[in-house]
Amino acid sequence: MTFITFIALFLIAAGIGYLIKHIFNVDLPMPRYLTGVFIVLVGLHFLIVQLEDEKNNESKWVWFTHSNFAHHITGENEYAVVFGESTIDLSETTLSDSLPKVNISVAFGHAEVYLPDSIPYRIINNIAFGSTNGNGPNNSGLGDFASESDNFDPKRNYLIIEADVAFGGLTWR
Repeated sequence: MTFITFIALFLIAAGIGYLIKHIFNVDLPMPRYLTGVFIVLVGLHFLIVQLEDEKNNESKWVWFTHSNFAHHITGENEYAVVFGESTIDLSETTLSDSLPKVNISVAFGHAEVYLPDSIPYRIINNIAFGSTNGNGPNNSGLGDFASESDNFDPKRNYLIIEADVAFGGLTWR
């Protein structure tokens, strides 16, 4: 949260408190109210800074925003979309010696995932009141679903994509 955002939220909360006090004749002690608002905003600031630090690590988190990711196999291959929207491009993914795994979690949001054409993959969907559609598996409702690419061979190395969708949507491209 930037300083300007902090001041803007503080002034909005102060204005709401002033309106409540004078329009509804509520005995609202303004110094205590503004102190409480200040403490809440400082706490929110620290929470947002912590989430931004986590977001800049290997894990890719999207909270109340839109982000685009081009995937490269790293130690941590997790994408989380919460109340937001994301585009995840897996089309340039390459295989290593071990079975690479990508986890995608969507809760109250939407993710668009570009699947690789050149490498085999297996998609495991875990859906709770959500849906997946597009070029990959089309599932909705509740349950666990699995599907594979056309060039999938369980004896060869392949990419594992685990997708958890709760009250959201995921589109395969």
